Amino acid sequence: MNDKKFWKIIYLYITKYNYSILYYRPEKKDVWLINEDNELIRFIYGDSFKSTEIDSIVSNVIRNEVRLKKMFKLSSLKMKILYVSPEFDDILEDYKKYRISNSIIIERILYNEKNSKLFLKEKDKSFIEGTPDTLRYKNRVVELYKRQTLDRNIINVKYNVLSGIYLFLFLINYFIIYLSNNKSSAYQYIEYSYQKIISGQFYRMFTSVFTVDNSMKLLIILATIGASSVLFNKSLNVLKSLGLLFIVSLVFNLLLIFGYSGTLDIVLVSNISLLGSIFMGLLSKKNDNLKFMYSGAISIIYLALVTLLFDTSIVLYVFSFVLGVFLELFLVKKRTYIALICMIVFSLLGETLLFAGVNTKSSINRFRVSRVDSRLLKHYSDEDIFNLEKELNSKNKSALTYYELGMVKMTTATKQDAKKVFLDGINFDDSFAPLYYNLAIIERQESNYSKAKEYAKRAYELDNRETNKNLVDELSNF
Repeated sequence: MNDKKFWKIIYLYITKYNYSILYYRPEKKDVWLINEDNELIRFIYGDSFKSTEIDSIVSNVIRNEVRLKKMFKLSSLKMKILYVSPEFDDILEDYKKYRISNSIIIERILYNEKNSKLFLKEKDKSFIEGTPDTLRYKNRVVELYKRQTLDRNIINVKYNVLSGIYLFLFLINYFIIYLSNNKSSAYQYIEYSYQKIISGQFYRMFTSVFTVDNSMKLLIILATIGASSVLFNKSLNVLKSLGLLFIVSLVFNLLLIFGYSGTLDIVLVSNISLLGSIFMGLLSKKNDNLKFMYSGAISIIYLALVTLLFDTSIVLYVFSFVLGVFLELFLVKKRTYIALICMIVFSLLGETLLFAGVNTKSSINRFRVSRVDSRLLKHYSDEDIFNLEKELNSKNKSALTYYELGMVKMTTATKQDAKKVFLDGINFDDSFAPLYYNLAIIERQESNYSKAKEYAKRAYELDNRETNKNLVDELSNF
């Protein structure tokens, strides 16, 4: 085992085994690596080692336990020390384990060809033995360490891309509202809207997570992202966090689409899932108790603030946090990319259907109208009617809302009240046949036959089912 192969092993650990360089002593060829679980592995190369030298290195670690923990910001030292030297090639096995306490455990190994399978995957041995023995792998490792040493930011700048997106969109939206005298906004193109989503703008189910509608919410989100980027720094990944936000946003958009009628702030509820993900990530890193406590504290503070200041149910926040915990386990590196690609494809599919003239909105409304008709057979309380009227002022309204409320008004109020709702409905969506059908019925009852024929004909054009055809035939006699 020569020093060229020594550097290949370290390079392999960094590039394939997800270790990073914690410390490097050039004069000793002594490299400390650490993984995401805060497990240390120390490689030391020498042309020869005295037995006293081997034991003294272990003793030094034990004596300097407190200083090393403080230096590397670790709560415990779980370390493998691998001594690499050409003179160990003929040694059968030399292994010792020192368990000084629960917070310091050291394994001492004399590395050689015979025990290499414990530290290298079988498929990677060909890389060690088959590639040319040059110094380029040492140079790459040293260069990585130099870059890492220079990058000592106390804040994760990349993670704050999320803050930049929120702030940029908020400011753009504010200026457009200001310049248009409240007639337009940037958010109208990306926010949740049931009607727009079922029309093919599927991307809104993801982009709605960035629509912050007031400065207090923005401040809380920016403060949470900023605090996370300082406290959890290198453990954060902006792409993974984006993927997580989009998935959680999709879940809550679907909750609204399938009938949730309570207050649901998608932005605030989705962001606590990031804290759930961080919490789970740190929980799996058994040694980092301090950061784990920080993640719990910041989650509790966030939950308390949003619950006190805003109307969304605490149950939704807790659900989002738990969802973030499970997604942290699911979104490993490759799956994050796959999830993001699937979301892009799904969004493009909606735009393609829209461009091709496929009327997804009418298909969905026709499918859901049978459920509305089933509900209409039951008695509507004053609260039910109030909730329908309230929905007309929400982003969850659709032609079905106008249809359902109009039908209720037919039995609980006057025909004129129902007519007004149906007319408002066709102003909102002029492609829903039942609205025209019921307007035709009302006009016929009022002996406005020409208007009734016009509505009936339009209903039949939109939906050529037998009921609409029979009404057209019936009105042709007048």
